[in-house]
Amino acid sequence: MKVVREADLPVRALVGRTSVVLFGAGSGSEALTHSVAYFDVGHAPGHTHVSDEVFLVDSGAGQVWLDGVSCTIGAGTLVHTPGNVEHSVHTMPGGPMRLVAFASPHMVPGSYPDLPPRPTDSDAAPSGGSPLVTPEPTEPGTGRGLGLSIETERIDVAVRRIAGGEVVELDARGRDLVLNVLDGSGEVRSDGSPVAVAPGSAVLLTGGDSAILVATTDLQYIEGRATGSPVSSEGIP
Repeated sequence: MKVVREADLPVRALVGRTSVVLFGAGSGSEALTHSVAYFDVGHAPGHTHVSDEVFLVDSGAGQVWLDGVSCTIGAGTLVHTPGNVEHSVHTMPGGPMRLVAFASPHMVPGSYPDLPPRPTDSDAAPSGGSPLVTPEPTEPGTGRGLGLSIETERIDVAVRRIAGGEVVELDARGRDLVLNVLDGSGEVRSDGSPVAVAPGSAVLLTGGDSAILVATTDLQYIEGRATGSPVSSEGIP
């Protein structure tokens, strides 16, 4: 088991955004890259990559363009960008937009070239829908999020909430399992001493690793698991 904190890791400046890689090639994971990106207000350049990617909009609002088609996104939206599908992000005023992402095989954010704007790209993107974009359902009356998940060919991603005092067993099952704390606090326990986790903390389990997550307060986290057969990575310096 490995635990890192976003605030302790280097920030990479890219066009229209910054990125922090929490786990990737060389950090112990076999096939899963886990990163966080902050998109500036406006339209960031589009790009494609071979890797399958799923990201959560943790805060902010705007649009995601998938092969030139715009879909509205906001906090609590999961987006799947399959390999080789051109995509870009437009952030509305009040940003930045914080995205929490998982990709497989390994991918270095920004290792792919930025693409020129499409003729349909604009600062005033229309609303749209896509099977690749999944907003979190909410409880009628309270607006409380009910959780959501996406299963792709190479990654399973789920947003989970547990109550203070609740205990969850974590098992890598021979593959990469990463969780990122979005809200609340707790601790993870493996063979060694308990490790405190809070927003910005990420935990990696791989191979035969297992651990226990204990919520100190009500806790929200996102979990990504590599699923497909390992393939060669791209974008590794």
